[in-house]
Amino acid sequence: MVFANYWGAYQTVIPNEQHFPIGKETGETYQVERWNNTLRQHLSRFVRKTLSFSKCIIMHEICLKLFLYR
Repeated sequence: MVFANYWGAYQTVIPNEQHFPIGKETGETYQVERWNNTLRQHLSRFVRKTLSFSKCIIMHEICLKLFLYR
């Protein structure tokens, strides 16, 4: 079961039997929203090109795995 908003791209990726489009006002997407905010706060390399930005995709993967491990 996947709760997402009404953005059309979700319908092309998520199978219809698992996709339940809902609005943000229902509060069902708060877990995903909180996770995205946590990632952006702790992994600044995903936010914008600053001093912490890495061009190497391998470094992105390593930092993400390290964050998930901790």
